[in-house]
Amino acid sequence: MNSSISLKGFSDSVSVMADRLSGLLRPVGKALMANHFEDLLTMTRSLCISIDAEGLTVLYGKRSFSKMVLRGVKRYSFDKGIPAPDSVASYSSIASNELNASGAAVALAIPKSWVMFRTAELPAVIMENISEVISHEIDRLTPFSKDEAFYDFRVLGVSEEKVNILLVAAKRDKVKPYIDALAENGLVVSKLLFDDLSDALKSVGQPLAVDAVLVKSMSQNLNEALALKAAGVLMQALNPSGGIDLLTSGFRIKEKTPLAASVALALAVAGALIFTAVYPYITEERKIEEIDKQIKIKKEEAKKVEKLKQEADDLQKEITTVEGFKKTRYMTVDVLKELTSVLPHSVWLTRTRITDSGVELEGYAVTATEMLPKLEASKYFLKAEFASPTVRDAKLNSDRFSLKMEFEGLEKAEPADNKTVKAAKKDEKK
Repeated sequence: MNSSISLKGFSDSVSVMADRLSGLLRPVGKALMANHFEDLLTMTRSLCISIDAEGLTVLYGKRSFSKMVLRGVKRYSFDKGIPAPDSVASYSSIASNELNASGAAVALAIPKSWVMFRTAELPAVIMENISEVISHEIDRLTPFSKDEAFYDFRVLGVSEEKVNILLVAAKRDKVKPYIDALAENGLVVSKLLFDDLSDALKSVGQPLAVDAVLVKSMSQNLNEALALKAAGVLMQALNPSGGIDLLTSGFRIKEKTPLAASVALALAVAGALIFTAVYPYITEERKIEEIDKQIKIKKEEAKKVEKLKQEADDLQKEITTVEGFKKTRYMTVDVLKELTSVLPHSVWLTRTRITDSGVELEGYAVTATEMLPKLEASKYFLKAEFASPTVRDAKLNSDRFSLKMEFEGLEKAEPADNKTVKAAKKDEKK
């Protein structure tokens, strides 16, 4: 009898230890498989071509592990302001030869004045497919379609309901001639940057720290303002995962799992298996103590049954309350999603107010009247009407509108007294 109990206790102990090992190894495995050190281990070279209102700056830099070094800089000034594509390509080719930068990755930095910035709030549910969503929404968030612009974005913050982004876009027709001219001279652009990311991020409360050593190195050939911008451009070009790259259109290549981390994880698993095999040799006294401990735990759990039952009843009441709330009010995320799908792409909203009974919208549309039948056809809305006369904005070539509508298909919330009367009648029938 005692032998039987001992064997059962030993089996339970092994199972408990295996579960504990599994719980410990799972986060370790995730940490090892994640490629946290890619930026630190990257060794790369970059030739940065930065255009500004007074001329052209060509930078050549290297990155070994986490250290960035300036290898050379060339500055060309033009009396007529921003140089033409042919001039940029010609002088960049000369600078590349003089700096011995053959084979380096090429990054083009355009003036900040060519770039449009827009902050936006989107539902948090789109986070997993945010790049695809922004590619479809680019024509709504900017004056350009996705085929008319080079663009990228940066996530500024994520909450349970919303994700805040900084969207950066440049007109393709203005930038493409420079990329083509450089390619004809053997300089194929792999990154498209702009020359003042630090200032742009500072305006949205996320300043970018610029490497002081790089700034000091560039100050020997450039004035203070140009040196600061040039350092920021070179940092973006040499950092494989940082900055804003307008050529990506918001899409990034997923990280590869590092082989060394996989080997380390395999060794950890092998060690866990060896430990499990050795465990049976633990003494009989330790097994009996484990059995006693399990008995005490079960007794404590039995005492908590009544308490858990009471908590379950309270939880059921809360669920009933929540379900009743859902029948009398739509979720804000669902309403925003319906508005996004129903409204034409030409509509630009400047204000949205969602109440318990309906929605109020303000914004611009090419033809404001075309929205009313679309909103009336939605299963969410009825009685869509303009709250004030529409006004034609000649500058935007759009109608400025303000409309309101009511929700459709919602149950009216009953007063607490009515609910009490119904509950009493239900008990009488029983």
